[in-house]
Amino acid sequence: ADGREQSELEVVQAFYNAEGRRVNSTDAGLDVTLTASQVAQDMRNGVRVRQELDVPGEDVVLRVGVRDVTSGRIGTVEIPLGK
Repeated sequence: ADGREQSELEVVQAFYNAEGRRVNSTDAGLDVTLTASQVAQDMRNGVRVRQELDVPGEDVVLRVGVRDVTSGRIGTVEIPLGK
């Protein structure tokens, strides 16, 4: 009624070692409520979320997945991290 858009996001981060074994992971559910101008800005720049991660002391790959519960859309990215 007030013009705000609501959404629920699920965010999962997982670290995998060189053998492909998961060595650490976290997940979180986020409720997001944005004004129309915030939605427009986030569509241009992306949604920013800050979360602390415990990075293992070895070469790992960080895989991040985000699911928009409202729309069912899913996105993933994989980032190699050295020691």
